[in-house]
Amino acid sequence: MDKKTLQFSKQVKDILKSVFGYSDKPVSIKGERNQIRAFVEVLGLEKKLFDTYKERGPDHPETYRVKKLLEPAIENFERIMEIEWPLKE
Repeated sequence: MDKKTLQFSKQVKDILKSVFGYSDKPVSIKGERNQIRAFVEVLGLEKKLFDTYKERGPDHPETYRVKKLLEPAIENFERIMEIEWPLKE
């Protein structure tokens, strides 16, 4: 990973900690509308996948469905932002 991606990865981890309730640290997101939209979509699907996995397990059809929704959202994010999504299997 390059320096830009590593920095972004750390920021995403901080945001995820806040989203999942592990941190009270305030976060803000800046960028163009399409960048923010792509980021929020992927982040929301990551949370949904985490919750579904936790509630229903890795082999449940809903877990697979959310994972399939996440894949094109990540591709869209990477195309718009021109960096890799840092949370891949």
